[in-house]
Amino acid sequence: MEDTDRLRDWLASVSGVEWVWFAKRLSANDTGATGGHQVGLYLPKDIAFKIAPSLKANSLNPRLTLSLYLASHSQRSDPAVIYYNNRVIGGGTRDESRITGFGGRASAIQDVENTGALLLLAFRLGTIQSQGWMARSTDEEAVLEESVGPVEPGEIVAKAPDAKGREELVENLIGPETCKPLISELPRAWRKQFPHGQELTDEAAKRAGSNIQVDRRLVTRYRCEFSLFKVVEEAHTLPLVRNGFKNIDQFLAVAQATAQRRKARAGRSLELQLKNIFDEEQVQYSFHAPTEMGRVPDFVFPSIARYDAAPKAGSKDLRILAVKTTLKDRWRQVLDEAAKVPQKHLFTIAEGVSINQYKQMVEGGIKLVIPAENHRKFPKEIRPGLLKLVGFIQLLKQ
Repeated sequence: MEDTDRLRDWLASVSGVEWVWFAKRLSANDTGATGGHQVGLYLPKDIAFKIAPSLKANSLNPRLTLSLYLASHSQRSDPAVIYYNNRVIGGGTRDESRITGFGGRASAIQDVENTGALLLLAFRLGTIQSQGWMARSTDEEAVLEESVGPVEPGEIVAKAPDAKGREELVENLIGPETCKPLISELPRAWRKQFPHGQELTDEAAKRAGSNIQVDRRLVTRYRCEFSLFKVVEEAHTLPLVRNGFKNIDQFLAVAQATAQRRKARAGRSLELQLKNIFDEEQVQYSFHAPTEMGRVPDFVFPSIARYDAAPKAGSKDLRILAVKTTLKDRWRQVLDEAAKVPQKHLFTIAEGVSINQYKQMVEGGIKLVIPAENHRKFPKEIRPGLLKLVGFIQLLKQ
């Protein structure tokens, strides 16, 4: 059986209101690649309390030991959901929940080479039974995201029953409060027609501000755009849901259109946010211009005309920037872009990569550009080789 077929069968086996789903991309801190002592996955408290209601007990740091089967890797372990509550109980600083104890380096979840991998955990309510699947390929990632939607670095997606026992999807990628308006506060045309990506990008720029350092500006706007997208999505889709469906085919059509719109947004948002910032910083570039053999880098600096006129050996003033929200394995797609530029820059919002994969990137001529606030999420050995966005822009202007 194909791996993706086996994954789909597994998803069906853990579906239903008796299951709570939790999905995220493993950060370097999650896998232990940063060397931190707090290896384990952060769980929003409301999700932890659904999985383990006993955590609400009036005792210090209550826990529940689970029985986990990681179906993708045929591994078993006994992790614990722990509520660190010393701030609530008396005078401490912590009020958070985590799931930890997957089995150390023998566990695929704590293998540093799996930093950036997409993980879905499923917990059966009222029991200690849980299962998981960690994507081993981009094909498996695509199947998982068919079920929970795009999962970006730093985002937590959970599916759990609400107070009435209905399945509800919960996403945690927080944008500024100014980016959660009523639909009536947004351009009138958006109520009838879903805005294009550039329109959402421009609105996020207005609401999140411009008078801040470029790295912070990008991250704030990116999160803002996601919040705006959800406001518009709800305004367009919720009335269709409330009006009901005549048959299953109608329901599936709406669900598929919604999922496809989310997927398209995830693929374009980061590029458009960078495009706006390059305009504001008066950087010359060509956007999505084809080079050799139909390859299309995201950005060519200073222009595609300059690139085309350069000799095969290239020129010192030529640079390209590829844009990937996630990093694991996808960085290889950049290697054969723009043959005239031997060192290729790659921008990502990923939260870490293994030292081994980083060395492979360097050997392949890739230089990572990472938002400033994400540098600390990479292993210490890697950080000196990372560029901030502000540093990359300075390099372009020299």
